[in-house]
Amino acid sequence: MVNETRLLAPFLTLLSAAWLFMVIFPVSLCLAFFELYRRKTPSELQYPQKILITGAASGIGEAIAVLYANSAATATPPRNVYLALLDINPTALERVAETCRARGAQVETHVIDVTDGAAMNQYLLALDTRIGGLDLVHANAGVTSSTLFKGSNPTSIKQRIDSVFSVNGNGCLNTVTPLIEPFKARGRGHFAITASIAAFYLPPDTLGYGASKAMVYRFARDLAHMMRPYGVHVTAICPGFVETNITRQTDEKIYEMSEQQAARIIERGIYNKEEIIAFPRHMYFLTWMVRNTPDCVVGFIYHHLRKPREWDLVG
Repeated sequence: MVNETRLLAPFLTLLSAAWLFMVIFPVSLCLAFFELYRRKTPSELQYPQKILITGAASGIGEAIAVLYANSAATATPPRNVYLALLDINPTALERVAETCRARGAQVETHVIDVTDGAAMNQYLLALDTRIGGLDLVHANAGVTSSTLFKGSNPTSIKQRIDSVFSVNGNGCLNTVTPLIEPFKARGRGHFAITASIAAFYLPPDTLGYGASKAMVYRFARDLAHMMRPYGVHVTAICPGFVETNITRQTDEKIYEMSEQQAARIIERGIYNKEEIIAFPRHMYFLTWMVRNTPDCVVGFIYHHLRKPREWDLVG
């Protein structure tokens, strides 16, 4: 039987090369020069003062919360910052809140499951009204099967995949969608959505996690285009191997940077109103190249060059 995808691969590669060099390269070069000019021009960018973060009890969420508290306290003159920190772990959440309060931030905590759409909708709308409008909403909560089911035995592969999609996918939607209309009505606001470098490519043995993050990334990019006419910004955050609770569950120690380093990159990108924050850069470049490689070539390389390992269907 003839495998048509393999026959088409050389033609797809030539077509991609022509498209990249004749169209994408000159356009992206113009955009790069425009961005350099924009950054040298005085702007009216402001730091967010009323911030909501989900998944704030650990990992990147914790690091960002502490960084915003530190940045406000050390600014000249010091800025007021209000942090609404959400997580499902009450003990760890209160620990992070106390750290932020010690740095002068005004903090409220709320223990909630981001997969509970009704509870999230009620809390977010009430909070937004009570504090006079959020400036930044960071949908950061996320899991892999390793973190979600540590110490338990899921009954089926579907249960595991459903749970990963529920937190990563529905959790993101439950955090963002209730506030779309209030942000539109005010003509301002910023959604920061944590996806992953896995949104571009991740080996297929991380089936559930990679697919859920691809969904979150696509949602963030589409929402950015839809919200731009209303003056609302949307940032897709795509971290690579950051040392967090999620990556600590993996057998391979593949950390590239600390949570604090990642938080500084994210804070700077949000301040600059960047639509995509992907790091480390070399991983972004590598996954971008893989994403633009014919699937049959990627599959051949994966199956022939990757070391055999036990297959975990959902990461």
